[in-house]
Amino acid sequence: MGNTVKLMFGKIPETVGEELSVIHRLVTSGLTTEQVRFLQAMADVTSGGQVANVKDIQEALDWKFNEIVEVQQYLVKMRVIQPVNAGEVRFALPNTKEYFALVEHPEDYVDVWRR
Repeated sequence: MGNTVKLMFGKIPETVGEELSVIHRLVTSGLTTEQVRFLQAMADVTSGGQVANVKDIQEALDWKFNEIVEVQQYLVKMRVIQPVNAGEVRFALPNTKEYFALVEHPEDYVDVWRR
């Protein structure tokens, strides 16, 4: 697994709010590229009920089962995501799906904390 990701953000929609965007930035700034990619894919496949199927995340990323499990377990342990049912997860923070809709691909991130 890879490097720590630095984030770049555009305009934050009112539904997310400044306080939540700061929390999202803090949470994701310490994650690896793979962990952020997992969250981005999760946001992309999350249904209207805010629940994502882990198999859908795996398919979106084209990762092996053990890679998905490793990242998922870490994110659950760090309380970034929560298990719902067998094979399903949801974001622990409100509006995370909306937040990730604003974020570019991890390879394009830059460190906004040094600006």
